[in-house]
Amino acid sequence: MAEGQKVDIAATGEAVAELFARQEVVGLVRRTLCEEGRASVEGLWGSSAPALAAALFPDCPSTLLYVVAHIDSVDDARDDWRLFAGVDPAVFPAWEA
Repeated sequence: MAEGQKVDIAATGEAVAELFARQEVVGLVRRTLCEEGRASVEGLWGSSAPALAAALFPDCPSTLLYVVAHIDSVDDARDDWRLFAGVDPAVFPAWEA
């Protein structure tokens, strides 16, 4: 890339999301959701969890709720959703117990 040339982040995120959506595991989770109405995935880290959820997002007939375990993860998760799904998610306040 030439110096000073800007990267189209939206196009890059869309391309990555398309590649991710074609992975076998995404198809497996999609089939499980369709057949059983729910699915559980473990062992994801970094941006792979929001990337998987974003890959499944177009198939959701209604609202998709994405929950993070720690308030410190909210900004990163929001950025990942913007990148992979092209949406600006609503963020609810932390529920402090």
